[in-house]
Amino acid sequence: MVETFPKQYREFAGVGAQLFWAGGVILLGGFGYVLPNWRHLQLLISLSVVVSLAYVCFVKESLRWLYINQRFNEAADVTHYMLHFNRKKHTKKIADCADYLALWYQKEHEDEEKSANSFVNLFTSPQLRRRVLGMSYIWFTASIWYYAISFAITDFIGSKYINLAVAGVIDFLITVACMYIVKRFGCRLPMFYCLVMGGVLAIVAGCLPATNLGFKIARTVLGQLSRGMAHAVFNMMFPYASDLLPTAVRANGLGLCSAALRFGGVLAPQLDLLVSTTVFDSLPRILTECLSTCLSACLSVCLSVCRSVGLSVCVLIYLNLQGTYVSKEVPFVVCGLMGLLAALVTFVLPETRGVPLPETVDDLHTQSKRRSHAALEMR
Repeated sequence: MVETFPKQYREFAGVGAQLFWAGGVILLGGFGYVLPNWRHLQLLISLSVVVSLAYVCFVKESLRWLYINQRFNEAADVTHYMLHFNRKKHTKKIADCADYLALWYQKEHEDEEKSANSFVNLFTSPQLRRRVLGMSYIWFTASIWYYAISFAITDFIGSKYINLAVAGVIDFLITVACMYIVKRFGCRLPMFYCLVMGGVLAIVAGCLPATNLGFKIARTVLGQLSRGMAHAVFNMMFPYASDLLPTAVRANGLGLCSAALRFGGVLAPQLDLLVSTTVFDSLPRILTECLSTCLSACLSVCLSVCRSVGLSVCVLIYLNLQGTYVSKEVPFVVCGLMGLLAALVTFVLPETRGVPLPETVDDLHTQSKRRSHAALEMR
């Protein structure tokens, strides 16, 4: 989606799309109250997915992607559709620009694009490899963090339907705030602060004993705010990853990040299954358990990416078997620790605000050299 917007509007468009996600969370709380039977609720959600498939008839392919992949006839058709939709005339200037782009891409990038679209190409360049692996971990962390606390909403004080609707309202307000913040400050720095603040909130919420009403209310508030910070990371990581990756390999890179995100979503309920009936007794014991569980989760991701799904399933079974040894605070503290680690990962990623969207892997090298020269001049 970001490829269809100029650079000054890319972040705004990417974040604004998350408003519909927040609206869906709010509606889900109301639908859950009206349809308490989970089968009826699941049927309603499935029907909404089927209806959303109609967007294929209205959304065209990215012009930038079509030119990169030498599909010039389709690019011409999309250009004609865009002009017709916006009631603009097909002038000679537009035709000359289209011909120039076709010749330029065909002459300069024909050999490179044959190899750049492979999945292996994501790891051949140091700059690209660092970006892909860094964003994959951030996506994985945001997913397991967001969904683990979402599943824990039923344990918060009050009605689970109201708590879910409140969580959706928080998501909506945070998305609106992110639209301004990302436009003003970019994605990298705000993402760092959200990861740090959300991680600290999650750890504090997990370390609060559920011994009286005051602690339960505080835990609910801090848990909701921590989940909101995870949603803020969601808002920024989608446009940020799109800006980091060149057009030639963007689909493959986002596919790898999405795989890490979905795997985090798979691990989230497994993390909640670690909860047992034991109560809070000592912070050192909980931190030890959290570190052990966090390392096991990271091991599971490495096994899934580098070896086979079968080995990662074995790790999931191992995590579930730990349910008799850990306490109810562990999911919160694990998410907090992973969020703080993800905040450190942002230091190896560059800022993309105001930077032209890279089209090839060579563009990453050019941008890296420019940043190095600028840093030397500042010294």
